[in-house]
Amino acid sequence: MPLTVNNRELLRNYKTLKGKLLRGEVSEIAVKQGKGKIITLKVKKTTQSAFEHTLELIEKHSFSHLKRPEADLFDYL
Repeated sequence: MPLTVNNRELLRNYKTLKGKLLRGEVSEIAVKQGKGKIITLKVKKTTQSAFEHTLELIEKHSFSHLKRPEADLFDYL
């Protein structure tokens, strides 16, 4: 379901409209411009970055069994 707004409404309610778009309440937002032009805003799913992938792995797997070493590396040299 597309939602149509004007420039002023988009600027005033940007956070609310962005939230609706990200939650999937609306499929796209159309912003009417002068002379019959329309700007459409849609959400596009992107692939995860390396950091996001690592963060997801850390959240899935527990690392509580790992213990901190008793001495530093320089203590052995």
